[in-house]
Amino acid sequence: MIGTKTATLVVALAVTVAVNSAGAAIISFAGSQLNVDPKITTSGTTDSVGWRNTAPVKTYDLDGDNIIGTDGYDTRSGTSIPSYITGYSHIGSGNPFGYMDDPANPGNNDYRAGFWGANSSSATMFTFSITGTSLNGKKLGVAIQYDAYNTGSQIYTLSQIAGSGSGSVSQTVTALNNGYDWAYFYIEGATAGDTFQMTSAKPATGSINYLSMSALAFDSAPIPEPASLALLGLGGLLMIKPRRA
Repeated sequence: MIGTKTATLVVALAVTVAVNSAGAAIISFAGSQLNVDPKITTSGTTDSVGWRNTAPVKTYDLDGDNIIGTDGYDTRSGTSIPSYITGYSHIGSGNPFGYMDDPANPGNNDYRAGFWGANSSSATMFTFSITGTSLNGKKLGVAIQYDAYNTGSQIYTLSQIAGSGSGSVSQTVTALNNGYDWAYFYIEGATAGDTFQMTSAKPATGSINYLSMSALAFDSAPIPEPASLALLGLGGLLMIKPRRA
């Protein structure tokens, strides 16, 4: 028989999980992976590594298939925005620079990547909104490719600017001009009508001279249902042996 305290804990666990799952979207920074695409300076190069090949292992790839942007992407040379994204826009400017996987044909010659950006202290890099129900019960991965131009640091901030929440998270990334890097942000609980914005700003010291990004990619993966989490907690608590009176 489960004691009163244990039973109360089970109920509390179920209630807590349900409440957390129904709240506003939660934004987090997962991490950065360096040199996913090696630095290539000449055209006509074919290689089997990069953001659209399964090598190298993508440490923070949300859906685990080792391909960044399985749901969709936007690059200077190709765009495929997921159906659950609407109202997408990105900063202009920038020039062709460097080479990376062609998303439509990653086994073929790498193509000229380039970058978007602004020569300013801060800038809005891109904005998008969620539409439909495809992301219900899923976590969204938003990945940015950087290290496209020069060296130095910039501060990326992903914020919710409309919808059911207003959270944000910032991360400083440093470009070394030695291969394309990716920064990964996760959004959990995004629903139709939520709007998100990525900005970049120069830190007080060690700043890059041109705020920039080279590509944006989207991935998604299911998150455990609240009922499943509560049952997992209940299963663990049922294994606790009550103390004898």
